[in-house]
Amino acid sequence: MRMRPRSRSDRERGRSVSPLMALPAYDIGDSPMRPPKFLYVLAAGFLVVEVYLFLVSGFLYALCAAAFMIVIVTYLFSLNYLMGYLRHFHMATWAHLGRPSFPTIAEHTANPSRFVRSGFLTLKFIFSTEYKSLEDERLNQLIWLIRILLVLGVVGTIALGIAQAK
Repeated sequence: MRMRPRSRSDRERGRSVSPLMALPAYDIGDSPMRPPKFLYVLAAGFLVVEVYLFLVSGFLYALCAAAFMIVIVTYLFSLNYLMGYLRHFHMATWAHLGRPSFPTIAEHTANPSRFVRSGFLTLKFIFSTEYKSLEDERLNQLIWLIRILLVLGVVGTIALGIAQAK
């Protein structure tokens, strides 16, 4: 496995370091960080809906809906990647955010408030400047990608709502 050097360790920042964090950090490309299966099912479902839209509605509306669906699926996969990236390379930050992840049904029903809280903390982390203190260029790029996708998703929702009302 190829090792990826950390930009600045938690030990250098004076944070407490768990024994697991003392292990070397490996490149995400080398470790299995696959998204949950339901994200693939969701993407396939969007594809079926899009084919239906192309058949029954106008081409321009279906094209806009396709672009919107691509943004949503890319956002979800990027968010999953962010959670895995934080878990692997910035474990203290990941724990501080409430250990965000996409829950299984059993996990969600056992403690739903944990996922709501970690979701809000992750959203706050994305839109604040906390990530800059980690001094990780890859993380900076990922945060900006997620910000842009979220804004595009909101704009797409408004645009499709206006187009549907006409």
